[in-house]
Amino acid sequence: NLSVDFVASDVAMSYDLADPQFPEITLADEYMSDASLYQFEDYSTRVRVGSETDQIGSVNVKWKNAFGHENALLRFGAKSRVRDRDRGNEVEFWDFGEEGSFTLTEVMADDGYLPFIEGRYATNIQADYASLRDGISQKADLFVYDERRSREQSDSSTNDVEEQVDAFYGMASVEVGKWRGIVGLRSEDTSISFNANEVLIDQDRYDADNDGDVDEFIYLETRPTYGENQYGNSFSNAHVRYRWNERTTVIASYTNTIDRPNYAEVVPYRRVDVEDREIEEGNPELRPTLYTNLDFSVDYKLGEGGMLSFELFDQAVDDVIFSRETVVSGGVYDGFELERRENNASAQIRGLSFTWNQPLYLAMLPGGLSFNANYVRQDTELVYPFRPDEVLPVTGRPDSRLKLALNYQTKKIFAQLKLATSDESIYRVGNSPEKDRFRRPRERMDLSVSYKLQDKTRFYVEWENLTNAPELDNYEGE
Repeated sequence: NLSVDFVASDVAMSYDLADPQFPEITLADEYMSDASLYQFEDYSTRVRVGSETDQIGSVNVKWKNAFGHENALLRFGAKSRVRDRDRGNEVEFWDFGEEGSFTLTEVMADDGYLPFIEGRYATNIQADYASLRDGISQKADLFVYDERRSREQSDSSTNDVEEQVDAFYGMASVEVGKWRGIVGLRSEDTSISFNANEVLIDQDRYDADNDGDVDEFIYLETRPTYGENQYGNSFSNAHVRYRWNERTTVIASYTNTIDRPNYAEVVPYRRVDVEDREIEEGNPELRPTLYTNLDFSVDYKLGEGGMLSFELFDQAVDDVIFSRETVVSGGVYDGFELERRENNASAQIRGLSFTWNQPLYLAMLPGGLSFNANYVRQDTELVYPFRPDEVLPVTGRPDSRLKLALNYQTKKIFAQLKLATSDESIYRVGNSPEKDRFRRPRERMDLSVSYKLQDKTRFYVEWENLTNAPELDNYEGE
C-alpha cells in the first residue's frame, strides 16, 4: 500500500458552507491545472498482517418431565468460547530531502481529469502510478527515513489479544393451564490477556539530528507491554407467560444481561498524530456494560401466520461504554486532543417496541412472501461524570428507529429487501456541548438473495446500501 503526498504551500482558499455536506471550494485556477506548483513531500508504505480465531465448545443436558411432571423441564449447560486476534502493522515514512527537485509535473498522467464524489469535485492534474514508482526508485538516495512517524504507526498498531469466556447455566420451566413460568441462573467468568507496545517519543531538546529544530518530536524507544483483565458475573432471569385466549398472549420478564467491550478496545494501543495534535488510545481498564431489564409485552395473532407484538421495556444500565474526548495537560503531549473509550456510572433506558409480521398472498406468488416491521421508540438518560449538571442521552441510542423487510422464501430461494432508518444520535461526548459529536438521521436499504443449488451448497448475492446513502454523516457541536 503506497501513499504519496505532493503539496502546494501558501494557497489562498475559501469555503462556502451553504451545503455543509459538500462545501463549495474556491481557489486560484492555476492550482487546479499547474502541476509544477506541487512539490513532493513524503511517501509511505504499509503492510498489514493479521489473523483471528474463534473456538466454541458447549454441552447441554435436558430433563423432560422433571420430577414426574409432564409439563416440567430442567436444563443445565456449560459453554466456553476463546477468541484470539493477532495484528501486525509495518509502516515506513520517507521524507524527500531536496525541496523543489521533484514536482508533480515529472509523474503526470496523460489524462489528468479526475472527478470525486459523483463529480462534485474535480482536478485536472493527477499522478500516473507507474511513473510515480519509477520516480521514487530513481531518486531513492534523496529520501530520508522518518523513524518517529514509522515507529509510531507500526509499533502502536501491532498487538495480540485473547479473550476467554466460561459460562454455566441452569433453568427450569413449568406449565400449568394457561400459565407458563421460567426461572434461570447463569454464571460467567471472563479473562482477557494482551501483548502490545508502548512507543516513547520526546522533544528533540538537544538537537540530536543537528537540524536546528529543538521543538520537533523524535523517537526514543519501543517498550513491550503485557496485561490481563478478569471479571465474573452472575445473571438471574424469570419469565411469566399467560395465554389470554387463542389469539392473545401476555408476557412479563425480568432478566440480567451483559455487553462486553470489543476485546480489541482493551489493548493499550496509542496512535499519535503529531501534525494534527491528536491521540487515540485503548483502555485496558474497560468494564462490561450490565443491564437489568424489565419487559412487558402483548402478542396478538392475525389470521393465518400474522402477528402483532407490543412491548414496554425498562433498562437500568451500569458501566455504560462511551467515547470521550479530552485535552492532555502536561507532559510531551500537552495540549493534544485525546480520544478513548471509558465507562460511566449508570443510565436509564425506557421505551416501547412494536412488531408486525404478516404473510402475503399474491396470485403470482401463492406462498413464501411475508412482510416484517419493527419500530422502537426510547428515551435514554445518562449523567456523565465530567458534565454533572446535564442529563444527556446514551451514546449510540437514537430516539427512534424503524426496520422494514420484505421476504420471499421457498425450499430453494430466499430473498430479502430491507430498509432501516434511525433518528439522530450522539456518539461521542466532549467536555462541553461544542465538542459533542452527533450522527445525523440514517436510512439504508439492502437486498440479499440466496439459492440452494443442492443439499450442501447455496449461492449468495448481496447488494448493500442500494440508495448510496451516507454511511457516516456526522457533525460536531450544535
